[in-house]
Amino acid sequence: TAQHAVNRVVAGQGDAAEILADLTERMGSISVNGASGANVEGIPDMYDIDFTGVNYLEDPALPEGALVGITGDAESGKSSWVTAMLRRIAATDRPCLILDRDNPYQVVRDRFERLHVPAHAIKVWGQWNKEAPPQPDSPVVTEWIRSCQVKPAVMVDSLSGFIEGDENDSEAMLAFMLRLRRITGLGATVAITHNTGKGDTTKDFRGHSSFKDKADQCFVVTNMGSDRLLDKIYARCYKSRFGFTGSLLYRYDDGKFTRAVEKSAVPQAECEQLKAILRSNPGVHRNAFQSLAMNAGIGRDRARDFLHIGIEFKEIMTEPGPRKTQRHFLVEPKKPDAL
Repeated sequence: TAQHAVNRVVAGQGDAAEILADLTERMGSISVNGASGANVEGIPDMYDIDFTGVNYLEDPALPEGALVGITGDAESGKSSWVTAMLRRIAATDRPCLILDRDNPYQVVRDRFERLHVPAHAIKVWGQWNKEAPPQPDSPVVTEWIRSCQVKPAVMVDSLSGFIEGDENDSEAMLAFMLRLRRITGLGATVAITHNTGKGDTTKDFRGHSSFKDKADQCFVVTNMGSDRLLDKIYARCYKSRFGFTGSLLYRYDDGKFTRAVEKSAVPQAECEQLKAILRSNPGVHRNAFQSLAMNAGIGRDRARDFLHIGIEFKEIMTEPGPRKTQRHFLVEPKKPDAL
């Protein structure tokens, strides 16, 4: 811990007050989480621990006590989506906390008003507070979690504001994710927001793979609205230790996120039909495709969602057509070479 402080001084990472505050936090963590006198013989049997199955604070996105990664591009709606979940969770009398090192007060206040978050429902520790937001496993946060009879839900917004070091560095990413794992170990349910990358190999999350490795469940969020306005939120699950393999579609209207009945944005059976239509009509433009889908008994919204989602995840290719239209082509998976 002392060496870490020395390294920050040498590298010029922060002013003296900030480095001292971090050192104090870390020393406090050693005090709280240091030698406990635990031993192997005293570890309780797995069946001696109360267990009634997996509980969801928001089914299936937020399993209780889990670490959930929520990634997306800037203005994808990920912070709004998590805040909306916290609003519903807070209505069940569960404590909720947001640690925010990304946004100014005006942005968070606007989000709260837009999502109709009641006063005092969610505590927000932001940069505008008297003291800067601490690390999620700081003594002040861990002691609060321990004091909560009903364990809280916590959003950390975002990874880039809290990680100490380069997010592409394995040690820096692992160290930060272990901070989050410490508070899930205390019973907290944690959502960490993070950005997606630009390359094909980083389309789900940016930085070192420890982000995905240490999370229990991960979603990449896409805003399907136009002009960067929230309309439909598509959340694709790319990791789950709880067996969830689908995608979620939320419709945003007047500050409310309403989830589609299905766990997938487009049901599998209809998805296969739509693929067959696109395969048989290469280069079709959107309106014609929607008409063909409706003739097959599939709704216009389903067909539009299918195109949006397919383009976003490079399963559908487009090229310019006449009169500013877009032609659509299905990207078929490559067949393995014959032996």
